[in-house]
Amino acid sequence: YSDQKEVEYYTTMIRRGLHSHEKLFFTQRLLNVPKDQDILIVGGGCGREAFALSHWGYNVDVLDISSSMIQKGRKVAKQLEAPVEFHYANLQSYKTKKKYGFIFICTSLLNFIQGRPHRIQFLQKAHDLLIDKSCLAVEVDVFQYRGLHRFNIASRLLKWKIGSYWEKGDTVRSFYGKHNTTQQTLFYHFYQRSPEVINEFKEAGFDK
Repeated sequence: YSDQKEVEYYTTMIRRGLHSHEKLFFTQRLLNVPKDQDILIVGGGCGREAFALSHWGYNVDVLDISSSMIQKGRKVAKQLEAPVEFHYANLQSYKTKKKYGFIFICTSLLNFIQGRPHRIQFLQKAHDLLIDKSCLAVEVDVFQYRGLHRFNIASRLLKWKIGSYWEKGDTVRSFYGKHNTTQQTLFYHFYQRSPEVINEFKEAGFDK
């Protein structure tokens, strides 16, 4: 997400704002979040969701590991005079004294983290940054594959090649689109069932 073409694409998306289903998603989850409580968006790029929530009256912080996206986001925030702060960091390295009333983990970000222990550590850090009884929202891919499905075959081959720490649901995939210029394949974990997600959250300290 650091290629200039991708940065330009996501900058254009800022002006388009949230899709209708995203507006409903955030509206439902922010009902009990006062405007004086800050919001954190992890993997927020150049700020499409952040600027929309800022327009709703919230102060928003964005984390991302793409310096190009962060630089563009800061530029747009200055132009719009929007209360959005951009930080070049991942969640584990992010240092702050703030506590957040709402944290949003961007779509599929959790699926890119290899290894159940690392995903739980990631979720524990998010838990530590939340005000007591506040909300973490996350979108993940849950997709059970078995038999002759190509992901199942690929996952078994990779487990044989890489080692025993390879987990059921682990595979690699590529992402293509008008804005995506890379042909690189990336690690990806498909949760096999919804209880797998719930159990990781419980182990990280979340009770609901």
